[in-house]
Amino acid sequence: MGIRVGIFGGMFDPIHIGHCILAEHCIEQAGLHACYLVPAYQSPLRSDRGHAAPYRRFRMAQIVARTNPRLRALDLEIARSTISYTIETIEKLQAQRPDDAYHLIIGADQFLQFQRWHRWEEILQRVTILVAPRENIALDHAQHELERYGGRIVRVEMPTIAISSSMIRRYCADGRSIRYLVPDAVRRYIRRHKLYAASHAA
Repeated sequence: MGIRVGIFGGMFDPIHIGHCILAEHCIEQAGLHACYLVPAYQSPLRSDRGHAAPYRRFRMAQIVARTNPRLRALDLEIARSTISYTIETIEKLQAQRPDDAYHLIIGADQFLQFQRWHRWEEILQRVTILVAPRENIALDHAQHELERYGGRIVRVEMPTIAISSSMIRRYCADGRSIRYLVPDAVRRYIRRHKLYAASHAA
């Protein structure tokens, strides 16, 4: 008998409190038994491979996963060492556990450009999409469009969190504190390894 699983991918450069809050709300509202944090090696829609090395970003995801028994960090995309296509991750997980019900967790900005994703129609057939809201981003049109293709779309009810990885990197580069913007163990990891020019960030 299968379980309900969330797939939460992204660069996680670094993973932050907004990611943690979204994962928790998805676990609660979709009744997920497990939620996989899957750092990307390189996003198809971005040219860079991240500011922190892939294994560092995976390590930070592992640190977060230890704080919640339903979270687990997976290195499937990091290990491929190439552009990370979500459909390939889904196929790999479904091949391993075909009876599980998979839910793909994405933010509103990614949802609006979902039809640019590699083999997006196949993704719609394989998973339920859990969408995180973002202030000033309207989702109705995109949702109706994807539902026309058979997509199962669920909007996650949660506070909009105006925190981004780019903001945290900028704070680190400026020597500003990132306390409370990332889990404390992640903050210590960033400081210890001087990520994002963060040697002086508290």
